[in-house]
Amino acid sequence: MKYTWFITGVFGASAIALAAIGAHAYDSPEGFDRGAFEIAIRYHLTHLVAAALALMLARGGDRIAVATAWIFLIAIVLFSGSIYLKQLAAAHIPTAPLGGVGFMIGWLLLGFCGWRSTRSRKTDKSD
Repeated sequence: MKYTWFITGVFGASAIALAAIGAHAYDSPEGFDRGAFEIAIRYHLTHLVAAALALMLARGGDRIAVATAWIFLIAIVLFSGSIYLKQLAAAHIPTAPLGGVGFMIGWLLLGFCGWRSTRSRKTDKSD
């Protein structure tokens, strides 16, 4: 799990670096879609937080939560990565839809892991 945390940190740093590149290095080159790039950054960062949350749920040894974090990380590569490549290198690899499906699966699994975590502790009796 410590490697997953390390990779999550690297992904966070890369999101900030890519945001800076998109904001400063590409003022308006032909074919660069700033809106698409910003969507990639937004999804990158949002789902990175979700991966970190899954890893926090995994601290009790929950393997499904670790797998959920990996699903989010892979989905970031598939979704945001394909947009980055298209905008920065004019390479079109149509993996964004697979990444989107990965995000949806990740959110469903994250909800399941959170539900299971609170259910096993029996501390939340408000539901």
